[in-house]
Amino acid sequence: MADLTHPTNLILLIVGIIWMYLFVKVEKQVQQPLLDLSLFRIPVYTYSILLTTISSIGLFAGIFLIPLLIQQAFGLSAIVTGLVFLPSALFTGIFMTVGGRILDKKGAKGVITSGLLVLAVGTLVMGFMSIETSLAFIIFWMAIRGIGNGLSSMPSTTTGMNAVPDRLVSRGSALNNVARQMSSAFAVVFISIFYEVRRGQIMTSSSTFSLEQASVQAINEAFIFVGILTFLTIPIGYMLEKKSKEEDLKERKMEEKKQAVR
Repeated sequence: MADLTHPTNLILLIVGIIWMYLFVKVEKQVQQPLLDLSLFRIPVYTYSILLTTISSIGLFAGIFLIPLLIQQAFGLSAIVTGLVFLPSALFTGIFMTVGGRILDKKGAKGVITSGLLVLAVGTLVMGFMSIETSLAFIIFWMAIRGIGNGLSSMPSTTTGMNAVPDRLVSRGSALNNVARQMSSAFAVVFISIFYEVRRGQIMTSSSTFSLEQASVQAINEAFIFVGILTFLTIPIGYMLEKKSKEEDLKERKMEEKKQAVR
């Protein structure tokens, strides 16, 4: 824990925050910004970016933690780790397509919040593993997480981009990609620090814990944190669906008025 509060680390953190503030200030003033932050004035797009950010944190947290669990705690090979990820990746791809089709036919209502709920439950359950937990358990719940991620990620991103004016679509896509990349990098850094610090604390606080047991406990706590964070995004998903429906109704009324004038 001492490393986290080391003066050099604190200074670097403060400098990073200052540069981030200056970047945002400059971007608001120039005519051709690298990132058009004015897009955050669009509520649907803002909710979409929030969901994209938090979903990326959950996704990359799992990508970081599962190999540690399989290889360090269970002592299995990298090939087994890849096999554990396979059903999750497969179901993510399948349900991205399913979520996209539901979005096209019925709109965003229900599909995003359902996906977030499935993802949150799957992530939270992963926080109750032990050194005796079977691979079948991990594969099953990773697949469930893949279903939730597939249902929520594609519809939320598409809904957010649909709310951006056509002339600003390229800027909206750029900002979305940057948010995704930054959140994934943040997730890996934060979870790795949490894992190392928490595992060390568990080892020093109890002599009954082996290194493997301490690793599993730290991984469990990380999954519980990410699961709670995902649960907190469900209201954001609901607001995204609600605002999207309101925007669709406005567009329909405007089209009806145009047709009536013609």
